[in-house]
Amino acid sequence: MSQCPLEARSCTNDLMRVFPDKVFYFEGGALREEWGQAEISLSDLTLFLKESRMVTEAHAIGGPVESIMSTETSRFEVRVAPVEGDCGLVVVRDVTAASMKHEKDLDVLSDALQTSHDDLRQFVYAASHDLREPLLKITAFGERLRTKGVLNTSYLDVMLSAASRMTNLIDDLLLYSRVGGERGVTPTPMSLSELVLQAQDILSEQVADVGAEIVLSNNLQIVGDPTQLPLLFQNLLSNALKFRRGTPVIRVSAVRVGDRAEVHFVDNGIGFDMRYADRVFQMFERLHSRFEYPGTGIGLALVKRVVERHGGRIFVNSSLGVGTEFVFTLPGGE
Repeated sequence: MSQCPLEARSCTNDLMRVFPDKVFYFEGGALREEWGQAEISLSDLTLFLKESRMVTEAHAIGGPVESIMSTETSRFEVRVAPVEGDCGLVVVRDVTAASMKHEKDLDVLSDALQTSHDDLRQFVYAASHDLREPLLKITAFGERLRTKGVLNTSYLDVMLSAASRMTNLIDDLLLYSRVGGERGVTPTPMSLSELVLQAQDILSEQVADVGAEIVLSNNLQIVGDPTQLPLLFQNLLSNALKFRRGTPVIRVSAVRVGDRAEVHFVDNGIGFDMRYADRVFQMFERLHSRFEYPGTGIGLALVKRVVERHGGRIFVNSSLGVGTEFVFTLPGGE
């Protein structure tokens, strides 16, 4: 009788510590289940070993060989370890759960990559248009100055205005690109009132000039990036002050929804037709000309980006001549 099982048994304990699910002995072309609980068919494993030629390869190199065996419902890591002659061990580990997690992680990364790609494509298209316009204006009026040979202050005013607009665009684009690009930022708990007061302090001159009233209720705690969250509220407040109708009244409140805070930011401004609701969050999109309401068209795109970088979603509801409400979710604190 062959001594293969006795020889193989000498290394079973070590292999079991590494691959604890199921162990088989093989001698010649035959497999025998020895130990374990993995739900794997002996006939399926025998066919897999035959087709993959793992046993032949293991004996040829004189060491263990690994591969992945997949069935309709499971995935197994298979390791063939020759012992002596045509004998050895086949150790099986069920990696179905780990594979599913890995595939899920890949799906998440793929979705994030697609979102980033879409953002980049929109960014390139919009930036190429909006950055080109002031450059063309500077070039055109510069050519006029050179042709006429006479200093014309109105030409210079137009050129300086275009250059200033380009500077603002570049500053806002850099700010937008940095949102989501930071790594290793520790989420920080901040109260809703703290975030609103920070935005109000930064825009204090504009708030005072128009006599805006800011009403805060339900002061919940929010957890997130201490740089990005203030930008979110600053841009929402700036938007409300810009598109005002009479004296601005801005109401900010929040409610707890599970482990998240649902924030409502409401103004009594000019509002807009809901047919254009999707456009307001797109970079460089404007519902009004820059002569009526100056700006780069990046503010609400940045707001949406910050919300989504915190795993939330943002919605808008607006009525012409009545006002606008932004509703968004952010991670909640204790």
